[in-house]
Order: sequence, then structure tokens, then C-alpha cells
Amino acid sequence: MKLFGKTKPVKLWLDDCRDPKSSTMQMIYYTDNSWTWVKNVEEAKKFLNKGIVFFISFDNDLGDGLEEGYQLANWIEEQAANGILKRMGWQIHSSNPVAANKIKMAMLNAEKFWVEHELV
Repeated sequence: MKLFGKTKPVKLWLDDCRDPKSSTMQMIYYTDNSWTWVKNVEEAKKFLNKGIVFFISFDNDLGDGLEEGYQLANWIEEQAANGILKRMGWQIHSSNPVAANKIKMAMLNAEKFWVEHELV
């Protein structure tokens, strides 16, 4: 996404079926029409690798045989540990409590790495 020749910052919504632009998601998760909806980990990584994501919201269960949200959170943690990804805000909207906790732990670890590397 470009705005006047510059890359526009992105709020990323990772979910295979729930549209962040729907009125239900807007009421429950305070999304709006500015969110970029990605339906799988591969799509999410494309945006993250561009360095334009400033906020991400995680679902976990993205479809049979596909990478899950907690795997993306682990990848983000690894990128933060290596000083590759800049700090971003995050939330979890997954209804899978076990996976939501895994995502939370990975992202809290990423926060620690961002502070250590001063990548804020």
C-alpha cells in the first residue's frame, strides 16, 4: 500500500473467515475499514517482511493443514530476537484458549526482545 510514494502503515487482521470490516467484528473487536485482512500465515509474512505492520490481531485456527496463528507469533518472536522486525502492537481474537495463550507468550517474548534491541 502506497500513499504519496511512501508505504502506508498497516493494521493486519489474521483470520481465515471473519472479515474485520464486518459490523460484528467492528463491534466486538473495535476494527474498522482500515484493517488489512490476511487469511493465512504466508500472506501475513509478506506484509511483515515489508516492515509496514504496526498492529496485528491474531486468530489461530486458519484451516486444515495450514500454518496457525501461534506459528506466526513464534516467527515474529524469532524475528524480534534477531533484531529484524520492529515493534508492533498486537491483540488476540482467537477463540481457541490454548492457542491464544501460546500466541500471548510468544508476543510477550517478542516485546522483551524489542526492548533489548531498542527496535521501538
